[in-house]
Amino acid sequence: SLHTRSVLLPTSRTRLAMATLPPRSGAFSEGYNFAYAWDKKVPLTGQQNAAISALSHTLADRPFPAHLQDADNDSAFEEAGAVDAALVNTHQFYKWFVQLESAMKSEIDEKYRLYESTLQEHVNTCDGILRQVDDTLNLFEQVQSLHSRAAIRIQTLHDACDQLLMDKQRLVGFAEALRSHPSEIQRATSKFSSFARLAQFLL
Repeated sequence: SLHTRSVLLPTSRTRLAMATLPPRSGAFSEGYNFAYAWDKKVPLTGQQNAAISALSHTLADRPFPAHLQDADNDSAFEEAGAVDAALVNTHQFYKWFVQLESAMKSEIDEKYRLYESTLQEHVNTCDGILRQVDDTLNLFEQVQSLHSRAAIRIQTLHDACDQLLMDKQRLVGFAEALRSHPSEIQRATSKFSSFARLAQFLL
């Protein structure tokens, strides 16, 4: 007689979904590995898949008789890790698949939230760097303005020093000219004195 433990074998569509979205751990992982390994080793035709699906629907609402339990399989499951739950009918398979999709979606959402948080931290860091760059540019502009004003003052002082040097040179030349002609100074002085006495006499 055929002892059927009503485990739903994955069809081509569910095989693709389970292969691309492996379960996380525990009973989900055990059920997935069991069904996938079975399907890989014993490929079924479309007619056989339809028969198994119909049988699974028929047995979905009927409890499995206790005296038909497969002791060997049960001990193998216990040795493998005491599976907490098995895919025993279509409803539980789809329930497991929905939970799997939900878990994968939560994991993906968590990855994107972490990625968004990391990007936001980088954006905040870049904003801080930009603020520091703006502050540095403002300070640089202030220093440049002070440098320009200092350069103007230095140029003005330099021009004034040149003018003073020229005046000094003219004064030195005039003093040397006076020292080299003392007689002319005396004659001019005597003439001024004579003119002064004559003016007093006439008055």
